[in-house]
Amino acid sequence: MQEPLVAQFEFRRGAHRGTQLALYANRLVHQSAEAMEIMPLAHLAAVRIEFLRDARRLSWAVALCVLALALFAVAGPLQSWAGTAAGEVAAHARAESPSGGVQTLLLFVFRALEAFGALLPFAGMALAAGAATLLFYFWQGRTTLTLAMAAVERSYPVPGRDRGLADFADMLGERVSQRVR
Repeated sequence: MQEPLVAQFEFRRGAHRGTQLALYANRLVHQSAEAMEIMPLAHLAAVRIEFLRDARRLSWAVALCVLALALFAVAGPLQSWAGTAAGEVAAHARAESPSGGVQTLLLFVFRALEAFGALLPFAGMALAAGAATLLFYFWQGRTTLTLAMAAVERSYPVPGRDRGLADFADMLGERVSQRVR
């Protein structure tokens, strides 16, 4: 006779996508299409469920925003200065000598700086988009179920705040504490 299932959680996102945790009266089963792991509840010392946000993602998002703003701030003045300098060099080259080697080189450098200044807003937009992506993943956070056994821990992270995993952990924690009594 098959033992009745107490609770079940299917991972739909994250590293364990496509697997499931099944809780029975005296064991926990983690099963995928390729493998199965059975953990007796008597071996579980603790069950922890937590929701965390990665502060590093927030730090990187802020750094990318500051860098994007710096690029936006530098783009206009760089373009203007390089365009003015290129115009002055071109006017001076026409007045003095039409072949002028150093003046041609200076004109090329200033035109290159002007083109570079025109590309900076696009780089700033790319950095801002990267910052927005990092902010999204920071805000989404991660719910992690951790099972502590004698010498090891098993962690089951899921992106976002997952009430289903929290409810499953609550049911599992009740079962583990009943086994101890």
